[in-house]
Amino acid sequence: MRQENIITDEKLVLQAAQAIWAMNKYLVLACNQQDYQKVRTYLKANDRDLTAAYRILRNIETTYGQVPTEELPQLSNALYHMAGYFKKLVSSEERQKMSNSIQTNFSQALTLLEENTQKYQVHYLLHSRFWPQDREKPFNLVPVALKHHNVTYEANELLWYGDYLTFNN
Repeated sequence: MRQENIITDEKLVLQAAQAIWAMNKYLVLACNQQDYQKVRTYLKANDRDLTAAYRILRNIETTYGQVPTEELPQLSNALYHMAGYFKKLVSSEERQKMSNSIQTNFSQALTLLEENTQKYQVHYLLHSRFWPQDREKPFNLVPVALKHHNVTYEANELLWYGDYLTFNN
């Protein structure tokens, strides 16, 4: 890879890492809660280690990338967290229906949560790689536009590799 294709600006790389984390966090939570906590820690200012966070996300992708969402080992944990976004948006009956489906039928729970995400346009969940149809996207593809020194990088134009970015060719 030629050097001019690598972007190492710390502020831009951090913005990309945060966007990648937002896109992957519920998938990671559904796979391994300890890894979820580690990535959160590595993205905090005092303990920042973007390369370590990248390695964990890459390992999650390698280990669980081909596992169907309904079969992820800690799926119910992620589903309950996601259902929390709808506490004030849906009726108590709908909340109960979501809770029951999380306990008894992961496929139904995923469908209910995705339908509510679409219906209420919950931005944070709309762009998650958690949804089965979005799992084929590269885990490190920066999903948002970023601006740096009067240059705008469009959504999905950059790939994050821990301490640097490259172009998605």
